[in-house]
Parts: sequence; C-alpha cells; structure tokens
Amino acid sequence: MSVEFNPLNEGRIVEIKISGKLVKADYERFVPEIERLICPFGKIRLIVEMHDFHGWAAGALGDRKST
Repeated sequence: MSVEFNPLNEGRIVEIKISGKLVKADYERFVPEIERLICPFGKIRLIVEMHDFHGWAAGALGDRKST
C-alpha cells in the first residue's frame, strides 16, 4: 500500500493519497501519523484521495487500542 501525507493550510488540512490494499503494518504506521498531525490543532480536516484502492486485509483494523 502507498500512503502519502501532504499538509496544507499550515497543517490544518491534510491531503492523504492512498492506493493498494491496507494491511496491519500500514494501519499501525498510518494512525500514529494522523494523531501526530492532529496534536497541534486538536482537530484537522482530511482530504482523502483513493486511487486503485483495494480495501484492507482481514485483521488490519483490529487490535487497535485508543490512547
């Protein structure tokens, strides 16, 4: 899977480009990055572009505990 983060408007908007299929390792990298981008503002807006996106593998979204 390919994930690209592009902060806009001083980081208050983040453009995310996703392609391929999400697996557990991708999700484990993706979530902390989004949390890091949210931290300075409390909330952000996301623009998500999915090109040739094939969903996620079984178990990719499981076992994630909120911090």
